Amino acid sequence: MCLSTKAELNKPVQLTFRFKATVDFIRYVDSDLFPTSVISIMLPEDIQLSAGELIWKGQLKKDEEHTTTITFVPLKKGNYKINAIMDSEVEYLSNDEENVEFTVD
Repeated sequence: MCLSTKAELNKPVQLTFRFKATVDFIRYVDSDLFPTSVISIMLPEDIQLSAGELIWKGQLKKDEEHTTTITFVPLKKGNYKINAIMDSEVEYLSNDEENVEFTVD
């Protein structure tokens, strides 16, 4: 996960998170595709989401990458940690949990 710029009070910041499947994360039931991977981004209380989605569900084939980008605004000064957790029916993601820590002065 990486921030586009230094986080500043009441200014939007972009956060990008990438993950790569190490095996196929695709499940078929009666020829229909079902999501097998879920990424959830957890924002602290004083961080406001201004664009993007905090949850992504989908299918990935082996070696495919998925990038999730959100924009958030810090509402108070302080030290923060944003977590992203990846879950799958097949538990072989290259990352299980990622986080980014930053300070808003």
